[in-house]
Amino acid sequence: IAVKFLSGQAALDKARFLREAQLSAQLKHPHIISVYETGEIDRRAYIAMEYVEGRTLDACALPIKKILDAMATAAEAVHEAHAHGVIHRDLKPQNLMMDSHTGRVFVMDFGLALQVEAPSQMSLSGSILGTPAYMSPEQARGEHKLDARSDVYSLGATLYALLTKRPPVAGEAVLEVIQNVAEGRVIPPRRRNPKIPAEVEVIVLKAMELEPARRYATAKDLAEDLRRFLDGEPILARPASTVYRLRKKLVKHRGVAL
Repeated sequence: IAVKFLSGQAALDKARFLREAQLSAQLKHPHIISVYETGEIDRRAYIAMEYVEGRTLDACALPIKKILDAMATAAEAVHEAHAHGVIHRDLKPQNLMMDSHTGRVFVMDFGLALQVEAPSQMSLSGSILGTPAYMSPEQARGEHKLDARSDVYSLGATLYALLTKRPPVAGEAVLEVIQNVAEGRVIPPRRRNPKIPAEVEVIVLKAMELEPARRYATAKDLAEDLRRFLDGEPILARPASTVYRLRKKLVKHRGVAL
């Protein structure tokens, strides 16, 4: 069991911290870290949760295919949270863990999660919560009505960072990063790492579209496109021509090289 304590005693932080436990406790999924108990000791709030012996994904030196598989698994877990009306709002490499023994991936830290059906007073219109380089443009603009597509963007941004070893959006200061995110100033990942397959770049950029309507509609859709690429199938992130589908089929079966 891992025990997480709140640092600082601000009432707002304590309420948000305890809400993390309440939301996480509702989520039962093999790739979401379980919460067992919450309470206070000497006026310090704590959460007792499942202990995972491992490292966050940003600390793991994984090849591209392993990264894609891990992110597909994470996206499936996030989709499960969405199915229960919970948006994470702080997805990033540091909030995804890999078990050192089994290689199993876990999503953790719902401390900024938003309950869609019952938004709290802690998620006020105009407030900005999350990690600037990984938050969605609408989140960076302080919009109150976020949906699952905000997490889809953050999953894409996380995948971008894992593939390039750099945050998806740069800036000299926090406010500059937030502004660049809000305006969609994203450098295509293959410019930073030419080894990234072109189709993977397409997947990343679709997940990180400026307008939510142009992203994957669900985290599950993102996961499925990642699985398609890993299985050698045509991805759906762009219109697939007959030549493209044929090339993918031939490459998969290794019968003919185009």
